[in-house]
Amino acid sequence: MPNDTDWSVIDLNAVALMPNSDQIAPRIHDTRPGRRWPLRSDVGCPMPEQDARMFLKDPAFVVRDNRDEIVVGLAGRQIERTPPKEMLPPRIVMADLDELTDAALLTRAAVHPAFTTLPPKPDRALMVDFLEGLFTVQSPRGFDDVVLGEDARENTADLAARMLDG
Repeated sequence: MPNDTDWSVIDLNAVALMPNSDQIAPRIHDTRPGRRWPLRSDVGCPMPEQDARMFLKDPAFVVRDNRDEIVVGLAGRQIERTPPKEMLPPRIVMADLDELTDAALLTRAAVHPAFTTLPPKPDRALMVDFLEGLFTVQSPRGFDDVVLGEDARENTADLAARMLDG
């Protein structure tokens, strides 16, 4: 039975044969300094989970966990995300507005001074528009004033902190 940390990786691009042989030549990949893995397309290369997860970002690799089940790779949208350049305080995370629940959207919208201009029970789309600074009087929703000013359209960690702190 495999070790709990033994995962395996297959490189679908490793298709070249070794000279004078019918064996597939491995392609060597580094996951971190001192960690080199000879990956082939026909046999999985066992490695610790930490190293195997490094290959999830590329669909050319098939990663299997210690139960021999394929681990789904990251979606393009997840790969494109970049970590913030500033360190966030403990227990604070950055999230896309689409990832938040309706209650979380309402909590964030409620701390804005212009929140009172929203209808009593704003729907999800309206709260997202409000937080993105797109909610205006001339909007298709039928309101008259610009709710958020230019400064609220800044996409900075400082703005997020100010909105959360009140």
